[in-house]
Amino acid sequence: MRRIWVLYLGITVAVGLVALGVLTWFARDAVLANWKALLFLAAMGAIAESQAVVISKDRAITVAFAVNLCALLMFGPVPAAWVALVSVLGAVSDFGHGKREHIFNTPVHKTLFNSASYILSMIAGGYAYAALGGGFLAGRAFAGFAALFAFIGANLAPLVVAILAYILVNTGTVALYLTFFTGRNTIRQWFGQFLWSIPSLFVIGVLGIIITLMYQQFGWVAVVLFFGPLMLARYTFVLYSSLKKGYLDTIKALSSSIEAKDVYTVGHSKRVEELCEGMATVLDLSAKRMETLRYAALLHDVGKIGIPEAILNKPGPLNKEEREQIRRHPEIGAHMLGGIEFLADAVRIIRAHHIAYDGSGYPSTASADGQLLEAQIICTADSYDAMTTDRPYRPAMLRERALSEIRRLSGTQFSPTVVDALERAIHRIEPLPAAAPAPQELTPAHKAEAS
Repeated sequence: MRRIWVLYLGITVAVGLVALGVLTWFARDAVLANWKALLFLAAMGAIAESQAVVISKDRAITVAFAVNLCALLMFGPVPAAWVALVSVLGAVSDFGHGKREHIFNTPVHKTLFNSASYILSMIAGGYAYAALGGGFLAGRAFAGFAALFAFIGANLAPLVVAILAYILVNTGTVALYLTFFTGRNTIRQWFGQFLWSIPSLFVIGVLGIIITLMYQQFGWVAVVLFFGPLMLARYTFVLYSSLKKGYLDTIKALSSSIEAKDVYTVGHSKRVEELCEGMATVLDLSAKRMETLRYAALLHDVGKIGIPEAILNKPGPLNKEEREQIRRHPEIGAHMLGGIEFLADAVRIIRAHHIAYDGSGYPSTASADGQLLEAQIICTADSYDAMTTDRPYRPAMLRERALSEIRRLSGTQFSPTVVDALERAIHRIEPLPAAAPAPQELTPAHKAEAS
């Protein structure tokens, strides 16, 4: 798969750069005659690309496409491809990873691929527009906005097709890149990662038309002034996202404080999250479901804040009363998080993460939600991590033994589909040795063990 990924990357970059070079030669007059305007639009595009709004862990959106579309409507597909290319190369973006990303600290292959993807997208959209009779504005004179609106209206159908062509090529090339890199199904990859962007890109396309109208009638000053409200809207959304992130970080800090009370469970929630993410990737969960699963995994034990520390750290077996108190933590956690709107789906999973595949477990009132795939994923990851880490009453199991025990309980305590996903996810991280020690029978207390 790695070899195919490298081959695909090389072909995409080569096709994109060669196509731009060849087409530029034939459209050199349009590029050279308008180089100042193209440089201005490229600068605005780079600014827009640098102001990406991070929507989730693997999603971000910019209004750079609006600038690229303006270049297309004004000057044609090849000049627009150059604007898109320079916009990408000149961007300095912050995707929430703690650093600004630009061409000098981004892997060369990633920069080249992104550049080629943008080039091919603009060329596809531009030539689709031209093939359907779409006209370009450069060199035309209009007697006011009415005539300009009439021109846009007459070219609306080709414009819609151009936007669709841009979206399909842009998202399609990236979806194939991810497929060859991760091994995930291309169609599911596209629906999970990119379907959400289609309405957004059409809205940004409308912004592109507005920018085009202003640029055509009033020149570059109007475009600069128009960016003011756009940046204000971005700031408002980023502020909301920051508040949401701050809320979540506070809750995660509470969860970490619980883990800090017990040396045996430090890092447990993070490990469970990583296992869940691996299984979700194997199972091709959508980006939205994966994000909800991550929230639930990180916060699944937050209810232990309501459990006495003496019980959490007890070195020996728990008595009946203590076990009953421990079993309250899913409901305590669900109650704590129940008023947070964006965690509504995660709360159902948190409350049900100790419900087994056969419906047993606790709390019994969560048995219906316990059949949710996400709840079964956390149930399995939680148990696996508990088995493979040291506890006061026993040392950590070998990974092979823990997997064998989980396989034995597949169909009763654990979902067979999820068990298979766990094994595949772990094999991707670190392949198992050829021979594994024979499993040992565990006591009933260990069967339901999970932190």
